[in-house]
Amino acid sequence: MSHRVSVVIPVRNCEKTLKRLLDSIITQTLKPAEIVVVDDNSTDRTPSIALKYPIILLRKRKRDGPNTCRNIGAECSSGDVIVFTDGDCRPSKNWIESIVSRIKDADILVGSAMTDNLDSMISRYLDRSLISPLQKYTRETILNGDFKPFMIVTTNNIAIKREVLDKLGGFDEEYLWYGCDDMDFVYRALAQGYKVLCSKEVIIYHYNRTALRSIINRYFQYGRGFAIFVEKNGRSIYSRSIKPLMLSLVGWYILLVVLLLTSPLMMLTQIVGTYVLILSLYIKIKRFGKETIFYPILDVLLATSSVLGFFVERIKRILKREHNIY
Repeated sequence: MSHRVSVVIPVRNCEKTLKRLLDSIITQTLKPAEIVVVDDNSTDRTPSIALKYPIILLRKRKRDGPNTCRNIGAECSSGDVIVFTDGDCRPSKNWIESIVSRIKDADILVGSAMTDNLDSMISRYLDRSLISPLQKYTRETILNGDFKPFMIVTTNNIAIKREVLDKLGGFDEEYLWYGCDDMDFVYRALAQGYKVLCSKEVIIYHYNRTALRSIINRYFQYGRGFAIFVEKNGRSIYSRSIKPLMLSLVGWYILLVVLLLTSPLMMLTQIVGTYVLILSLYIKIKRFGKETIFYPILDVLLATSSVLGFFVERIKRILKREHNIY
């Protein structure tokens, strides 16, 4: 069976990367039937760049987040397979062809994400980090019922059959731009009995952020998204594996405070011991280099930002529920 493939791209302020993305899609070995770009009220040249290409451009006057854009784009598309990517990505040459050849074996296909800008130290860190937001599959994996521990899927490289998208009601727009929206959609699909294929052969290249402040803020948003995910999908393996790690980090900080008040030398020993432990993990998985000496520090910094985001969102949602009750 041949598929009619629609590519849907939510964008906001992507003037630096959009041309590269659209160039890579219109020169695919197998052309998509249509490309739908949904602009989330950009304030830069993104819309004018998009208009130079043979695409469908939809523009929003109010920022609602990428999930609203994805749902609008899917509704306005005509394909029986909807492929999603983001404005900061660049698909491999045979991206569409690889999707079409593999999606016959699944209801949802999720591909791998490689780093497109390894010239930046921060970008290289995100590519190699133990807590990297990029999904890299080492083999073809079928998911049934739930995720595997610590596995992630993302919407920057996902293909969904239209009947699945319609049955699940699209992406949950409550996640705004925080993250975990992709995990939520796929988990709901798995809970409904749909089959998900995670493929190492379906590849996009992602342009990582290069400013540390921006990355810290992004991980804070990830934490907020995870708080929503846990509330909605607490039984998922993803919730049950990540939440204890977050609580462990909180416990570690509490321990440091106690040691600071009772035994500063022991506190220093604890910090050094944690640093050595994380560094040894990088050495074990053969990701060691001169820059790696900074990776444990960045890991703790970003993990801390995520934990803060998690608790901020949890408290916000609890207060909102109590306000609604009274």
